[in-house]
Amino acid sequence: MLDKAPSFEIPAATLPNLTQGGKENNPKKIMIEEQNYFIFNEAMSSAWGATPPNYGVGPCRGNLTIPKPATWDYNATQNICDYFPMYMVIDYILVQDNNTMSTIPPHQTIHQVAGGATCCTDDDCTTSTAITGSCVNRRCKCTGVWTGPHCTKYDTEDRSFGSPMYITIGLVAFIGLSSALMYRVKRIKPCKNYPES
Repeated sequence: MLDKAPSFEIPAATLPNLTQGGKENNPKKIMIEEQNYFIFNEAMSSAWGATPPNYGVGPCRGNLTIPKPATWDYNATQNICDYFPMYMVIDYILVQDNNTMSTIPPHQTIHQVAGGATCCTDDDCTTSTAITGSCVNRRCKCTGVWTGPHCTKYDTEDRSFGSPMYITIGLVAFIGLSSALMYRVKRIKPCKNYPES
C-alpha cells in the first residue's frame, strides 16, 4: 500500500523470468518477442498469502455493520475496494491454435491484428531496419505486408515483396522471346557487299 492505496506493479524482470510452479519448470525467455499477451487475474485467495477485504461477509465493501463505519478498518476497506481493479480496458484478445488452419472454416473468426497499438512516435510502430508502420492519432498503422500491434511481424499469407508471381513469369518469358527474336533477326540479316577500291 502506498498512501493508504494499494499499488499494483509488474516488474520488468517477470518478462524473461517466468513464474515457476509444480514439477515442470517454465522455460526462461531469452528474447522477448512480439506478440506477448498477458492474462490478468483479479481473483485473490488465502492460499496466495492474501485475502480480499470482508471475504467472510460477502462483497468487497462488506455490509452495513462489518466493518464498523468510521473506523480505521472501514476506511482501509473503502480504499482497497476503490483502487482494486474491478474492470479493465481490453485492447486485444488472441486465441491461437498451432494448427495448419488459420481459422475455423464455418465461422472465420480469427483475424490478423495489423496495427492499433498505442504509440507516441513513428519509432514505436516500426523495426530498426525498415519503416514498417507509422503513428497516426496515437495508434500504430502498418504499411505493406507488416502486421502485429506494433507492425513488426511480416505477413506472408496473401502478399509478398514485389509483383505477383504470374507477372514475374510473364515478364521473364517476354524478355526471353524478345531476345531470341532479336538474335534470329540479326543472324538472318544479309551482309552488304562493299565495292572494292
